[in-house]
Amino acid sequence: MALANRVAEDQMTSQAVVGASKPGHLPRPSKSFSKGRTCAAPGCAKELSQYNRREKCWAHADMKVPRLRGRPTVTY
Repeated sequence: MALANRVAEDQMTSQAVVGASKPGHLPRPSKSFSKGRTCAAPGCAKELSQYNRREKCWAHADMKVPRLRGRPTVTY
């Protein structure tokens, strides 16, 4: 009987702690592009992810160097 009372007390305290509230603003969904696109590099048939906004795969994409100390971005 003591065990049944203890279980009942645990259930009551857990119910008092758990509550619900309305969800806030959810984050915006990721931007997606058409499926089935392929890399624009000649000879590359790699299918691009629907989340890749570029026209080339990672192996053929132009390298971008981040801005350092206010200098403009250099692309190779």
